[in-house]
Amino acid sequence: MAKIWNDMKNLKKLDIPMTRNLVGGINCINDDFIVMNDLQQLGIEKGYPIKLGALAISLCLYGDLTVEINMIEHHVSAGNLIITLPEDILQHNGISDHVKGLFIIVSQRFIEEAFPQIEDILPVFLHIQQYPCLNLSAQECARIQGFYNFFIQHLEDNSPYRDKIIRSILQSMIYYIAGIVNLDKANNKRERKEELFSHFIQLIIKNYKKNKKLDFYAEKLFISPKYLSDIIKKISGQSAHNWINRYILLEAKIQLRTSSKTITQIADELNFPNNSFFSKYFKKHCGITPKEYRRRNGI
Repeated sequence: MAKIWNDMKNLKKLDIPMTRNLVGGINCINDDFIVMNDLQQLGIEKGYPIKLGALAISLCLYGDLTVEINMIEHHVSAGNLIITLPEDILQHNGISDHVKGLFIIVSQRFIEEAFPQIEDILPVFLHIQQYPCLNLSAQECARIQGFYNFFIQHLEDNSPYRDKIIRSILQSMIYYIAGIVNLDKANNKRERKEELFSHFIQLIIKNYKKNKKLDFYAEKLFISPKYLSDIIKKISGQSAHNWINRYILLEAKIQLRTSSKTITQIADELNFPNNSFFSKYFKKHCGITPKEYRRRNGI
C-alpha cells in the first residue's frame, strides 16, 4: 500500500476526455458529462490504481465486484450505488462475469454550474467521503434508472436547451440521492471526529472569503491548529488548508465564469491584498491565471 501512495503522482487518470476516447463519446456533453452502461469499455486493469478526474455515480444492476476507494475495500453487488469524487483513488480487485451497471460521469465544472451554492449539496459529499457505497431498495434503483434513461433521451435530441435540461435532471438526481443519504446517515451515527469535520466545513462556508488562515478555524473549534490538521487529514484524506483553498477557488471560478466583475474586484471580494497576489494564488492552484481561465471559458 505504501508503494501505491508513493507512486500516486504517476497514477493513470480517468477523466471524461479519456472516457470519451474509450467509449466513443456518443452520449455526452463535450468534456463535462457522459453516461455509459459497459464498465468493460473503460479497460481498467485489475490491481492497477487510477485517479479519478470527475464525479462518478455508478449503479450495479447485476453481478458483483471488489473495489478499493482511497485504499478502503468495498464489496459491490446488485443494488449498490457507488459515488466517487474527483481525485479519489480507485482500484478494482475482482469482477464477476457479465457485470451490468449504469455509469454517470460529471466534470467538476458541470457540478459547480449545476450547484453554484455548494452548501446545497455539501452534506451529500461529506457523507460520501465516508460512505461511498449506498445500498438501495428496489424502488430507489428504479428511480436512478429512470434518471439515467431521462439523460439518454435528452442527450440524443438536438434541443438548443439540451445542456440546461441535462443540468436540471442532474440537479434532481443529486437531490434525490441526498434524500437517500439523509436516511443512511440516520443509520450511521457520526463519531466526534466526523462532527468536528462537519463543523470545520460549515465554518469555511461562512468565513472563507475573509479568513484563510488555519489558526482562525482552530480557534473557533477550540482546538489547536495541529490537532485540527491531523483530524481533517485523517477523516477526509485532504489537508485542512486544501479544504479552505477549495472553497476560495470554487468561488473565484464561479465569479470569473458568471459575473462581469473585474479580476481586481473579485480579488478584493475574496480578501486578497491585490490583483497580483490573487493571480499568483490562482495560477499556483489551477495552473493558469484568472485572465486565462476566463478566456478559456468564453468570457
